[in-house]
Amino acid sequence: TLTVDPQPGFSKSFVPSVIGIGGTSTLSFLIDNTAATSAATGLDFTDNLPGPVAVSTPANASTTCSGGTLTAFQGFVGDAEGFGGDGVPGTGIVNQTGGDVQIQDWLALGRQTDSSGTYNMSGGTLTIGIDYLTVGENGDGLFEISNNSAVTTANLGIGRFGGGADGRLTIIGDDATVAVTGDTGLGLPGNLNIGRNDQDAFNPTDATGTLEFVASASGVSPITVDGDVWLNDGSTGLGAANLEVDFSALTGTGDVLLVDVTGVLDGEFVGLAEGAVVPNSGGRTLTYAGGDGNDIYLIGSGGNPVNGDFNTDGAWDCADVNALVAEIAGGSNDAAFDLNGDGVVDVADLTGAGGWLEVGGENNPADTGGNAFLVGDANLDGVVDVSDFNIWNSNNFTALPEWCGGDFTADGFVDVSDFNAWNANNFTSSDLAAVPEPGGLGLLLVFGLLPFLRRR
Repeated sequence: TLTVDPQPGFSKSFVPSVIGIGGTSTLSFLIDNTAATSAATGLDFTDNLPGPVAVSTPANASTTCSGGTLTAFQGFVGDAEGFGGDGVPGTGIVNQTGGDVQIQDWLALGRQTDSSGTYNMSGGTLTIGIDYLTVGENGDGLFEISNNSAVTTANLGIGRFGGGADGRLTIIGDDATVAVTGDTGLGLPGNLNIGRNDQDAFNPTDATGTLEFVASASGVSPITVDGDVWLNDGSTGLGAANLEVDFSALTGTGDVLLVDVTGVLDGEFVGLAEGAVVPNSGGRTLTYAGGDGNDIYLIGSGGNPVNGDFNTDGAWDCADVNALVAEIAGGSNDAAFDLNGDGVVDVADLTGAGGWLEVGGENNPADTGGNAFLVGDANLDGVVDVSDFNIWNSNNFTALPEWCGGDFTADGFVDVSDFNAWNANNFTSSDLAAVPEPGGLGLLLVFGLLPFLRRR
């Protein structure tokens, strides 16, 4: 006798079945297998929520079924006008770890003044059909994208309207996809606005938009824009478009594409004109004319991958030159410190042509006028004077392989040879327009020198 069990019954219910804005309902699924003689296994189903309904945070999901996994994605499907203050100030958080979220019209994070909306996306897809994904509309918005998440939106605004809105889009790693595609049904291109309300440069928003890229070892996930990009450079005093990067995990020194623009690129990021060195980018410079002539790129250091910013924090300072002196004194010949590219890490990489003093001076024009730092300038202020002598003197006759500690010869010791190097440039300045006056200091140093030499 062949006995075939009937399929399990399935039903769902909302309690209560009608809720207002901000209300809460409990959704229950019932799988009824009481008519069968054996257990039901291998069951799998997905259910999407109706309208602008969102899974609460936390979801408080639970099950009485044995085995399997119940997952409630904090997402929603429908026409979501505002998340984090729609009509009245409020706060909202979405955590999407997978699944497909489809928005028919637009999604606004922090829609009203004094509201805030946060969307953390670590997996799945998010699609906005015919209007805007706005991060910081009139309130504050934060959108963080990581892993293999995929975002497709008709238009993208970061800090778009007024009320002092503050929007931030952070893209982590190089596995995500962010595409601004426009309304494909109507054939309209998609636009990216940062700190601006569309292309209106004459009536700018007072919102601030920040675009941030956090690189993995292999790169970043660029934004592709089918239409135009409008950036608010802050020149009107209202609003701003900011760019931040963290390339500390990135290997290599090549160019990095940030935004691929099909249409017009108008404006620039605050404080980052064409050719500016971008902080925390490993010394890369910014161009708004990359790729096919209108893409936003960070340009690497070219043929020689060593640019002197050894800790890639966007600054050429004591941390970098001290690291180089330690490498020279230690004799490890690490190619990462071979500034002049001759295959040897030695004093030439510090004081010679193309060495750190030259590169560091070029990147500190406020102190040096763009000229090289001078031997003996321990505090890297562009002037060799008594303050540098005091640094040398405080470390005299010690084993200290640090330029900013007085080891100007990079031999690992602070001694009379370093004093002689300091004295050769005493009372001189990297900036030729600002030569210090010695006054009566020379006599003080002459009288004070003999005791130091006797200690030798």
